[in-house]
Amino acid sequence: MLRLVQYHQQHHVLIWVKHNIITDAWSEQLILNDLWQRYNELDDHHGLDAPQPQIQTIDIVNSGIASPAPADVAYWQQQLQDCRELDFPLDKPRPLMPTHAGERIHYQLQPDVAGLLASRGKALGATPFALLCAALSLLLSRYTQQQDIVIGTAIAARDNLDQAQVSGFHVNTV
Repeated sequence: MLRLVQYHQQHHVLIWVKHNIITDAWSEQLILNDLWQRYNELDDHHGLDAPQPQIQTIDIVNSGIASPAPADVAYWQQQLQDCRELDFPLDKPRPLMPTHAGERIHYQLQPDVAGLLASRGKALGATPFALLCAALSLLLSRYTQQQDIVIGTAIAARDNLDQAQVSGFHVNTV
């Protein structure tokens, strides 16, 4: 849902409500950039001349790019064949039947901590994300006494420049 709400003569709020399976963060930025560009064109009294994208999400799906190649699947099966579940020390026994009654905790780094992380990452030639993954791996290793730690993460599935400008949910989990 996309709505523009006017709350004063010259003040408006854009409301955008969507499920996260509709677009990834990359696409959200594409859509917002396009929206602001169109708004500025109208504000400058130019007509809307919106170029059609060269490809769309359905083109990517139909071309088979969206499905993994057998060689890719075989590669990851080989890489992960010796991995086992982490053996966490628990404070109480697990239920016989999984309840999936986990909890999600949202935490945002303080700006000074995020800045330190970014500067340290830059000095090491790593992104803050890579440093946080390394720290998580170290923490999990210490708790479980296991050396092989596998962390799954979502990555942008945009393999070429044509896909870079396509809105949609283009994410792979690795």
